[in-house]
Amino acid sequence: MKDTAKEATKLIHSFRDPSKQSGVVNTPLYQSSTIIFDKYKDLLDKETENQIANIAKLKYGRYGSKTNFTLENSIAQMENGFGAIITSCGMSAISTAILSYINQGDHILVSDNCYYPIRQIASKFLAKFGVTVTYFDNDIASDIEKLIQKNTKLIFLESPGSQTFEIADIKAITEVTQKYNIKSILDNSWSSGIYFKSFENNIDISILAATKYINGHSDVMIGAIIAKNEEDYNKIHATYRILGTSIAPFSAFMTLRGMKTLNIRMKETAKSALKIAKWLETLPQISKVFYPALESNKYHDIWKRDFSGAAGIFSIQLDKKYSIEELSKFYDNLNYFGMGYSWGGYESLILPFSLDGARTITKDKYEDKSLARINIGLEDIDDLKEDLEEGLKSLK
Repeated sequence: MKDTAKEATKLIHSFRDPSKQSGVVNTPLYQSSTIIFDKYKDLLDKETENQIANIAKLKYGRYGSKTNFTLENSIAQMENGFGAIITSCGMSAISTAILSYINQGDHILVSDNCYYPIRQIASKFLAKFGVTVTYFDNDIASDIEKLIQKNTKLIFLESPGSQTFEIADIKAITEVTQKYNIKSILDNSWSSGIYFKSFENNIDISILAATKYINGHSDVMIGAIIAKNEEDYNKIHATYRILGTSIAPFSAFMTLRGMKTLNIRMKETAKSALKIAKWLETLPQISKVFYPALESNKYHDIWKRDFSGAAGIFSIQLDKKYSIEELSKFYDNLNYFGMGYSWGGYESLILPFSLDGARTITKDKYEDKSLARINIGLEDIDDLKEDLEEGLKSLK
């Protein structure tokens, strides 16, 4: 493959070598646990952990197979990083990355709009070891410097933010954290590593919930950690090996299959999402749509500056706080929007949510009204609009 190949071409042709696979187009599924070594010296070489060249090579099934390595290489290339590590889910990717950089008594910074389970890691796990957390408003930009302490070791960002999709000024924030030698970790799942380039914006570690768009078929749990440089890759890989957060080769095989159509699926779902989001803004039952691709959105300009495209997921705020009985009339009668967790698959989803407990310092910025997250799939847009319209009519 040429070095000048565009994104869509790279996704199709990265690390494929049919000539070494009897002409087979796809990387085969290497389903294995035990790896046999012909020579004693080969076994000794693989047992020496400080031989960095052997980190991502065949040793034991828990460390991966050739199928896993092909996916890791493909994801690293997509993100323009040094190397990638695939894990059992997006959450395991986040916890593995965080645990690689903290020690007892350290302090970390976390964006207030982070994925909710990160708060649980902080309060139920990290707190046991004296690790303290300061949450910050995603709009903080260079003022992040005011929150840095002598023992601050890392900053965790999510942009756009979970559920409410605020865009952070990543470059302004990382210019400060680099000055203090603080590691930066970004949950880049919304862009899938295509529409926002973490390392061009001074991020050290990029996290992808590959369960979402990268796999794209709602049938695999998988996460990815991508490191900007070799030192960080080796550090995280050591933690990964200890924690055992690996995935089976079959999951890697399925994700490689989905990755080939990632570019076109995201373009199609974003096109539909923008049309539906604009339409929803006009309806009386909707008071706000949280989607940075909308020109009316507060973060549209910074999104346009930093991103080359949009995901097909956004949230809506209804016109008031509805009761469970009232909301049931809406949600229970939808035909094409299934109620379920996750997003980025081929099917449309809707998920009621609340910010109670999920926000601390920015909670007052949001009105006390009913909220829902919408994932736009690949169905016909007219069917999706009709489905939502019929459901919303029940909210009087």
